[in-house]
Amino acid sequence: MTRRRGSRAERLRPQDAFFLHVDTPSVPQEVCGLALLDPTTADGTFDAEQVVRAITRRLDSLPQLRQRLDPSAGRCRRPRWIGAPEDDVASHVRAVSMPSPGGHAEIAATVQGLISQHLDLSRPPWAMYLLHEPNREATALLLKLHHTVADGLGVIDVASRLLDPIPGRRAAGDATVGGPERGEGTDAAGSKGRPGAGRLGPRKWDRSGSTETTLGRGLRTVRGLVALARAGTAPPNSLNGPVDEARSFDFTEFGLREVEFVRQALGGTQNDVVLTVVGAALNRVLTEEANEVRTLRAMVPISLRRGTDRGRAGNWTSAISVPLPIASMAPQERLRLISEAARRLKRSPQPLAASFVMQFVGTTLPSPVHARVSRAMYRGKWFNLIVSTLRGADRPLRLAGATVAMAYPVLPLAEDVGLTVGAMTWCGKLTFGFTSHPGTAPDAEALADAARDAFDELLETAGGLSRPRTGSANTETEPPSPD
Repeated sequence: MTRRRGSRAERLRPQDAFFLHVDTPSVPQEVCGLALLDPTTADGTFDAEQVVRAITRRLDSLPQLRQRLDPSAGRCRRPRWIGAPEDDVASHVRAVSMPSPGGHAEIAATVQGLISQHLDLSRPPWAMYLLHEPNREATALLLKLHHTVADGLGVIDVASRLLDPIPGRRAAGDATVGGPERGEGTDAAGSKGRPGAGRLGPRKWDRSGSTETTLGRGLRTVRGLVALARAGTAPPNSLNGPVDEARSFDFTEFGLREVEFVRQALGGTQNDVVLTVVGAALNRVLTEEANEVRTLRAMVPISLRRGTDRGRAGNWTSAISVPLPIASMAPQERLRLISEAARRLKRSPQPLAASFVMQFVGTTLPSPVHARVSRAMYRGKWFNLIVSTLRGADRPLRLAGATVAMAYPVLPLAEDVGLTVGAMTWCGKLTFGFTSHPGTAPDAEALADAARDAFDELLETAGGLSRPRTGSANTETEPPSPD
């Protein structure tokens, strides 16, 4: 059962305080979700007033939206949450006008402007923006929460509690794709299950339910710390450099049936396919540099949530640092290299060690020292980009009657890290959100275009390598037709 927060002062967990410490004017740590809407399904006018009513009705199940940081918590102690019951929901929901015709390009341009703006941390740190053309109903929305409130899966959970299912309807894609009510996300190294699968589940390095002895766990942690120390710094490249408030954003999606076809034909996991698409896209946009650098280091979050953690606010993640080949090579070779590296890292003690460091440093050090250590850890010196895969909804949902046609992750950058890629399963699609810093990383629109070309090549390769299935010797396995 989710504990109600806001009734008394509560210290931030070290994992949550971490994202407060690494938040700066240049790299605000705000996790967002973009949803495309069909307002014609709403009963009556779909506007901010309707949305405020819908959110207000659900606030009792979302106490994290009714808390703010206590400014009097003390400089040397971890910040704490205090209740903000007097907070006005309507002040968090804003209508934002975008240029006509309000299509893909206009939505992307409006979102990149909104993610350049900062949340007010003196109030409950969340906002919802309704995007609309002048004198028309909203056709998109952006939900924004500070990273201290929720990780990527936490934002999806908040969204799921604000949305209503459409009775009797499922996604047009593969019916086995999981939603937030059935699992807790995709582990970073992935699992070889159905599309949308990859729930981390209990593992030996989980924060609870461990089958290891204390000594065994300690030894694994030490080995993980040694491995982290030996990993060294990330390779120099153009993605790492000074980052200011400017952002570039774009989004795209692929059919989950096609993603699963690639996975079945070429091997690996769903997250391996995501990383392969990102690596191939960077090869296209970085051109000569890609073949000089050859391999980047992608920081990939891993969910530590179990089924009982679904409704918990805050951050429940560790991370692995995956070698991402960006040099020119055959698609199946790139996927093979990524799959082998991710599988090896998933089985290593590095995720346990990373989680231990975050917990230990935040618990034992005074807040100012914790802040300095956090900023030293979370920067481009140690990784080149961030790639996160999330598990979303498997059926159409509505907000105040308006159908959510599709949703995309919009994730924050880090200090000196100019590119973050979010991927999410949603209603039969694998959606991508590219966030970059202009002048440091390639333009997000160019990355999205390159990702589409990369996935088409991967799908073509999978079709060419597919073999007859058992019992169907005279019939080739055909790739699914595009949605």
